[in-house]
Amino acid sequence: MNLIFRIFVYLLLIIPANSLKSQNLSDVNQILQEADFNIRIGNWEKAIMQFDNAIQMDVNNAEPYVKRAMLLEKIGRYNEATKDYNEAIRINPYAFH
Repeated sequence: MNLIFRIFVYLLLIIPANSLKSQNLSDVNQILQEADFNIRIGNWEKAIMQFDNAIQMDVNNAEPYVKRAMLLEKIGRYNEATKDYNEAIRINPYAFH
């Protein structure tokens, strides 16, 4: 009985956490798509803000760092771009492959 109770409690704790991770990833992907659109139409500052939001939502995701770094490099903000590239590499050494 004790084992069944532990499994039940474990499932109650794990299932919502995984649901939140999945929702968070979906939200981050949506923000990244919007940022990509803003880059295409030349609204670079808004795209940077969206990358900032995506990073705040998932600090362990290298993709928004890479995309923000590429944009920062494009607009001549090289020091900031270098920091983002380095952070992306720290998170995922394979982020550029």
